[in-house]
Amino acid sequence: MQKVRFFSIVLLLFLASLFVARFSFYPLLRSYLDLRYGVQITLAKSEVCGLTCLRFPAVSVEMSGAFRVVAEEMQVEVTFLPEKWFRFSPFVSRLSVSRTEVEVLEPSRLFGEEGSFFLDDLPAFPFGEIALDRLDARIALGGGELHLNNISISGNGRYQITVPDASFRHPHLDSPFDGKGSFSIRAIGTEYVLESLAWSGDGFLLAGEKNAKHFGGKLSLDLDRFVRRFDSHPPTGTVTADYQITITDKTPRVAAQVRADGLRWRDFRIYEITASLAADLQKLSVEQLILFDRGAPVLSLDGNMTWEELVMRGRTRLKDLDFRNTLTRFGVPCWVDMWLSGTIDYTFSFRTHIADYATDLSVRGFGVHTDDRFAILELADTYLVTGRGQIRPD
Repeated sequence: MQKVRFFSIVLLLFLASLFVARFSFYPLLRSYLDLRYGVQITLAKSEVCGLTCLRFPAVSVEMSGAFRVVAEEMQVEVTFLPEKWFRFSPFVSRLSVSRTEVEVLEPSRLFGEEGSFFLDDLPAFPFGEIALDRLDARIALGGGELHLNNISISGNGRYQITVPDASFRHPHLDSPFDGKGSFSIRAIGTEYVLESLAWSGDGFLLAGEKNAKHFGGKLSLDLDRFVRRFDSHPPTGTVTADYQITITDKTPRVAAQVRADGLRWRDFRIYEITASLAADLQKLSVEQLILFDRGAPVLSLDGNMTWEELVMRGRTRLKDLDFRNTLTRFGVPCWVDMWLSGTIDYTFSFRTHIADYATDLSVRGFGVHTDDRFAILELADTYLVTGRGQIRPD
């Protein structure tokens, strides 16, 4: 964020310098940026379009190996806003560009690899009215490339951003993620607020808007269409989530109500699932996750995990879980019938994939039957199962 703050200040100084003796300061600033930060700035000959307005046929800004920006038909109007007695700060009251190309090759050189977005103070937004058309961007991201085409940005204080064509390509994807979307953002001074968003693609929908208390909306995934890009045997079914995002003391928190229906993977018929989840910068909480068998809840789970430790601790509760039906759902032949109730306290590490558990269960209706329900063994009593164990990946 220190780099973002620095570049925003340099941008203001650069634009303001254009109006100081018609570029008398510009060569000095250009030389300083080139020598100190490796940033090259090139301007075509300007035209005066008003008392504080300049028009440039072409502008380019480049840091070798990091980013490149090329703009055509740029028009800039700069004013100076009073802060205190005899102190003024430059402000771009209007910026319009007819066409822009952005290429980001190494994002870490711009934003840094350390620091938290929410813990740093953002600089004041340096723009008033913005009118950008036909903005194309290519961004290196996670070993792949994000392409954003024909973006438009317009507004004054409240800005509408429209992305009619977006695509993410990666060597590990069978086909690219394509989509389109729009955003509405309020940016005045140091206040930045996302007011609404809508993004959709093949098998994917994300929408939301801000109200007086939080930002909330809906996420929907069609697993067959969404996952097929990186799995030749994708699961089927739908996952939907109603989410809410709140920020308290610059710390974001996400809460979601999730539902999964019709889940199936190869020969596995997975239960219907509902879940209440919450996450912030420190931890993930599974407030309640419930599995349903033929409309009846048979298993519920809760747990908490810190991002630093990556160990989930919680409790699983069973209510008449049909053991034979459960194995059959996962394609495992089974002649054993029994119904399980009780609790299982568990600890699971996402680093070692080792699970420790302690059981306190009751078993009823134990029996061994063939596929045509011929009884080999039947026990009418209820049995208690307690103990501790560990499940390892080996």
